Amino acid sequence: MHHHEKRQFAQAAAAVVGVDAGKFHHVMVIRPRGRRDSKPLQFPTTRLGFDDALAFIREQAGSAAAPSSPLTPSAGRRSPTTSR
Repeated sequence: MHHHEKRQFAQAAAAVVGVDAGKFHHVMVIRPRGRRDSKPLQFPTTRLGFDDALAFIREQAGSAAAPSSPLTPSAGRRSPTTSR
């Protein structure tokens, strides 16, 4: 996907999520279309942390579904090394 295509995809999205990835914790901010950025959310690098982050994204961006794209991860896929 080229730079221009990525920009068009981001502009059409219900929200853009920025993540600062860390070894033990991640921090993310949600930029919903047409609204102010969320406050940063820190969450642990565990399955429960990911679930909390996903709930936060849905809360901030609403239930608008993202269009399918090579950048969109497959729903329901779990890594065999992920722990709870």
